[in-house]
Parts: sequence; structure tokens; C-alpha cells
Amino acid sequence: MIANSLNIVLGLALVYAAVLDTPLFAGPAWRGVAVLAAFCFIALALLARRTDYARWHSILVNWLGGVLLAGVALSFLPAWPLTASTWICFWTGLLTAFLALWAVLYRRAAERFRATLAVAEAAPAESA
Repeated sequence: MIANSLNIVLGLALVYAAVLDTPLFAGPAWRGVAVLAAFCFIALALLARRTDYARWHSILVNWLGGVLLAGVALSFLPAWPLTASTWICFWTGLLTAFLALWAVLYRRAAERFRATLAVAEAAPAESA
């Protein structure tokens, strides 16, 4: 749950950088920030996978980290528009934060649901 919480904060920070920090995206420094964020997304998703109830959240976060790395690699093309890099950073950050928040909230609900099922399954066995 801590790794997902860190992914939420990191994703929102990437969205902030893409939207409000225009001097960062005016120069080549954004590539370093995006690569660092992508590697952090992937590493934190791999850590979160061990404790998540549903693993598809971390699988998608890993894919989004790969998309961000691909966006950085494509930005070295001479004809690559800066707006495409901004949108890739924006959407990967937003979707990562959303999926990580979903993983945090879904995990707690799933544990309560499993506990309710365990109680419901134990009750008929005692009455029989």
C-alpha cells in the first residue's frame, strides 16, 4: 500500500510538471524527469504487486512506465512535437495516479469482502 501511495504522489507530480511547469518542458531537462518517473513507476509497481489483491493495477502501471519511456525515446526524433511529449507525460501521470489509488482502495474493500464470505461460509457448516 505504501508503494501505491508513492505512485499516486509521483503521478500527480508528473501531471503538475506537464501542465504547470512549462520552463521544464521548454528544455531537454524534462527527459531526465520523465525517465526517472518511469523507472520509479515500474519499481514501485513491482513492489506493490506483492501485496495487492488484484495484480492488474500494477501490470497497467508497468505498461504506463514503458509508454513513458517510449515517449522519451521518441522525443529524440527531430520531427517529434513538444506537445506530444507533454500529453504523454500528462496522461501517464494521471492514469498511474488513478490506478494506484484504485489499487489502494480496492484492496481494502476486497479484504472486507473476503472476511464476510469466510463468516458466511462458516455459519452454514456449524448449523448442519
